[in-house]
Amino acid sequence: MTSEDASRVDSTIREYVFTRFPSVRALRVSDEDSLLDAQLIDSLGVLDIVVFLEDTFGIQVADDELNADNFDSIGALVRFVLRKR
Repeated sequence: MTSEDASRVDSTIREYVFTRFPSVRALRVSDEDSLLDAQLIDSLGVLDIVVFLEDTFGIQVADDELNADNFDSIGALVRFVLRKR
């Protein structure tokens, strides 16, 4: 995976999160700020993100991968997708 691919993954995820969860953009959340702890995304939001990631990047998210390590921040989402590709 090239740095260009990583940049594309990052911008695609960021745009989706900012569009689907406008409060994330409004609060100027950093890449590593917890979306879950700040209650910006709830369990249904995580499921929305799972569907988006699977459809957009052609990956499969296993039940045991649905955890804060993978879904807690924009940075965590990007790293998760890059590992899965």
